[in-house]
Amino acid sequence: SSSLTRHMTRNMNAELNANYAVNQSLTGKAIDLHSVSIGLDIDYRWTERIAFNFGCSLFRQDSEGTSANDIDRNLAFVSLTIQ
Repeated sequence: SSSLTRHMTRNMNAELNANYAVNQSLTGKAIDLHSVSIGLDIDYRWTERIAFNFGCSLFRQDSEGTSANDIDRNLAFVSLTIQ
């Protein structure tokens, strides 16, 4: 797992995250999973009371075994925070 945060400007921050994992069954090959996820999050503070956030994440899971399926998930979001 790894994370990188940068202060782009006085009002904007960006964060990039990545993760890779291997999960193996305890007995045999009932289900062995390989997964990777990548995420990006950008925060922008417009005023003291108003902030915008944009984020996206990608997730991929490959399965080996008799009782599992591969998974793809892509997510994007935008939010507005008023304090």
